[in-house]
Amino acid sequence: MKGIAFIGGVLGPVNPYEGLSPEEADTRALESDWEAVGGDLRTAIDKISQCPQCGCSEVEPTWSEPDEDNQMEYHCSGCGEYFIDED
Repeated sequence: MKGIAFIGGVLGPVNPYEGLSPEEADTRALESDWEAVGGDLRTAIDKISQCPQCGCSEVEPTWSEPDEDNQMEYHCSGCGEYFIDED
């Protein structure tokens, strides 16, 4: 079945670091890993920066540290709602 799905193509996985020195392959792999981490952080920041009530991004934490349950309270200056990040 694998041959049918890849007619005229490569049957095995492609190594994007083939032909590079081990040091260069490690450097490129590490860069790729950090790009993925950065993308995950941007997604998380965008998620907590939006008000669940009105969807705007005028959200600020009401205190600087999470409470004893590791939750943060936020205030939206757009709609005036307060909400707790429960994720």
